[in-house]
Amino acid sequence: MTRRTWHADIPTAAYPNTGDPFDQSDATDPAPGPAGQPTADPGLGDPDDVPIGVFEARRRAELLTSARGQWAIFHRLRKVNINHATMAWRNRYHMPLSPHALAFLFQQADPTTGGVRITAATRTWLAGPESQHPLPLFDRFITVTRQHALVPDPADGDGAATEPNRAAEPGRARLHGARKAPPVWDLRTELADRCDPAMADDAFYAGLGYSTLDTPAGTFDQHCRAANSELDIPGGFCYLSNPSGTEDDLRVLTADRGAANGVGTIAIHTYEALATHPLDSDFPYAPTSIKVLLDQSPYRHVLPQMWHLDQALRHADDLRHQAADGPRTRRRSGPS
Repeated sequence: MTRRTWHADIPTAAYPNTGDPFDQSDATDPAPGPAGQPTADPGLGDPDDVPIGVFEARRRAELLTSARGQWAIFHRLRKVNINHATMAWRNRYHMPLSPHALAFLFQQADPTTGGVRITAATRTWLAGPESQHPLPLFDRFITVTRQHALVPDPADGDGAATEPNRAAEPGRARLHGARKAPPVWDLRTELADRCDPAMADDAFYAGLGYSTLDTPAGTFDQHCRAANSELDIPGGFCYLSNPSGTEDDLRVLTADRGAANGVGTIAIHTYEALATHPLDSDFPYAPTSIKVLLDQSPYRHVLPQMWHLDQALRHADDLRHQAADGPRTRRRSGPS
């Protein structure tokens, strides 16, 4: 089977904005490799020269192809969306929250089961003009990640991300050492405002989640006017992961969660994010194509920006692990 490259080779230093990554109009089918051998991953180069962190991330990403890992991601994002609705409802008068939030998903070994555990670092915003719409939030985080994680500003002595409307936190964790050493930028301390207590320091980034309380049926404010409690607040969430930057391992999931006064149903559409049989799954879901999601999904306007942010975060997290492992590369002696 030939590999369909749906995005140009991405420079590993800065990920410049190269347009809509979901546009496959100019995609080409490169010649397949020798029989039984996969073609090379665009943008990764010779596998023997790839840093250790890349191999570790890709190996751990394989764990997410299991049904347990896939549904663990879904349930974690569903919990994020429910907690988002609960917090927004309870704080709607004295500290209103934005209807949009982000979840940075991580994977780590679970010593109790021997499998993989999914944890999350999340970011919410106070309600206001700057957080009323999701696209500016994505744009801001894409810019911050590229500028401070991938290309640190020499004038920024400690490598801290300077994000608008976020006050400096005196006790904020810094994971790098002396000022002369290259800064280690960790999205969990630079972008998130909450992190699961069970998350390990060496957890690997596993994809981007988006939570919203604005639904096709109405805005969060409109839902509040018809609600009696947080149980009556509907919501939606998305998940996107693309380790290689090509369509081969792109996974997208969208879910619309109904309110309790609407029977509490949930509608799930997925592109390669769930592999269990729909009749033997935690929830029924509808497999679909990426084209349908981009053309018809209520989340079609955020999916391209989610991809850009996922790519930047993925590379930033790989740099973090490379810094922890030391500046060395590993020659492969056999299949990984």
